[in-house]
Amino acid sequence: MKIETVKKLIVLITAVVFLFSSCTSGASETETSEDPANEPAEVAEETVTEDTDESEQIVTEALEEPAEAGITTEEDASENDGTDEGTLAYAYVHHAPAYDIYYYINTEDQTVRSFADHSYSMYLGYYTGTMDDGLEVRYVDGDEDTWFEDVHLANTGDYSKLVVTDRELGISNEYDAMDVKELEAIINDGNHKDIESMIVD
Repeated sequence: MKIETVKKLIVLITAVVFLFSSCTSGASETETSEDPANEPAEVAEETVTEDTDESEQIVTEALEEPAEAGITTEEDASENDGTDEGTLAYAYVHHAPAYDIYYYINTEDQTVRSFADHSYSMYLGYYTGTMDDGLEVRYVDGDEDTWFEDVHLANTGDYSKLVVTDRELGISNEYDAMDVKELEAIINDGNHKDIESMIVD
C-alpha cells in the first residue's frame, strides 16, 4: 500500500471519529437540557407557594367564622347543664359518706328543693338574692319551725361548686354541679313530693 493511500485513510478515520464524538456530545446536551431532574427546585418552590396560599386561606376563613351564640333565650337555657348564670334552674349534689343529697334551685319561682337519695320527701325553701351575690334560703315547717341556709358559689363566677351553710348549726357542705334534666327527672318521677307543711301559699 502506498504511503499516500495510508495518509488518506488516517484522515478519513479521524474525520469519522470527530463526527461521532460531536454527535454524542450534542445528544448528551439535549438530554441534559430536557431532563426534568434539572428543574426540581423551581417545581418545589411553586408547590410550597401554593400550599402556603391554601393554608393562609384556611386560617383566614377560620378567623372570619362567627363563634357559636351563647344562651340567650329560655329555650336555650332549658338545654343548659345548670352551671351558668341566667339559666332557669341549677342542680347540685353533695356526696355524703352513706348517701347523696340533692339541691335544686328554681329561679322562676325562687324555690329550693333539698332531699336525700333514699327519701321521697323534699324540703321546700324560698330564697332571696342571686347566685353571684349569694342566696338566703328560708324554710318554714308549719307555724313554728323556721330555719335558714346561706348559699354561695365556692369560687366567684364558677357555678360548678356550691357551698350551703346551715345558719343555726354553722355546718357547711360543698355541692357539685350535676345535670339539671337528670335531677328534674328524679323530682318529677311521681314518687318525690314536697313536704306539705312546708308549702307556702
